[in-house]
Amino acid sequence: VSSDMAADEAEVPGLQEDELCLDKQEDGVGSPGSDGTDGCEPPCGCWELNPGSLEEDHLLLTTEPCLHSHNDNTRVVRVKVIAGIGLAKKDILGASDPYVRVTLYDPMSGILTSVQTKTIKKSLNPKWNEEILFRVLPQQHRLLFEVFDENRLTRDDFLGQVDVPLYPLPTENPRMERPYTFKDFVLHPRSHKSRVKGYLRLKMTYLPKSNGSDDENADQAEELEPGWVVLDQPDAASHLQHPPEPSPLPPGWEERQDVLGRTYYVNHESRRTQWKRPIGS
Repeated sequence: VSSDMAADEAEVPGLQEDELCLDKQEDGVGSPGSDGTDGCEPPCGCWELNPGSLEEDHLLLTTEPCLHSHNDNTRVVRVKVIAGIGLAKKDILGASDPYVRVTLYDPMSGILTSVQTKTIKKSLNPKWNEEILFRVLPQQHRLLFEVFDENRLTRDDFLGQVDVPLYPLPTENPRMERPYTFKDFVLHPRSHKSRVKGYLRLKMTYLPKSNGSDDENADQAEELEPGWVVLDQPDAASHLQHPPEPSPLPPGWEERQDVLGRTYYVNHESRRTQWKRPIGS
């Protein structure tokens, strides 16, 4: 929620004023704060996996000393940042140099750790295909994906963000070859100044628990939220159709998100807010 919200004196439906998280950042890269990884040793640090351990060349990120592997409440989530689709043009020549910053955070205590993908030059449909492992508390933690256009001389331009809760993610089934499970997330603005468009294609699954039964893991693997796609062949993704873009908001209306990631709408003329998307007359 933007700090401009206070100036509009608009209230988010169902939230008290002290519950709002006022984002004072502009549309460039802000200071995310400490990522919690300096000076820590395994199992609470971050390190590259050894060859033959799960998969090579992946970065395993854990967060706090309390998140040891023997903690029954923690899970390891496999995150793959696959691609951006139809991103906004930010460069003078009509392209962007996008990268993704992935931040694991606790809504109550703040940022736990953060990692960044490589930059893809001059593309509005970048393909990163980078995979990361996080040890998380599914009921507490969330992942924030922020897409930026890299600039050499000025601050990086904001291209959109996706905030994902971790508790509904599926679990990989060890009895079958790992399915190609992904979802295209609509990129959202972080303030009324943001000009964003397009999608971020992500794959997120939990690794099976080492002490869990095959039946339990198979059941977990089938618990997919609407919108997830499970394909045996990655090429089948090209046949997917995205839902149509919503119609433009009526004059004077603006779409925003609260600290919980819920979308609401502000009428600047009447200084009112509502959850339901307004329809133009």
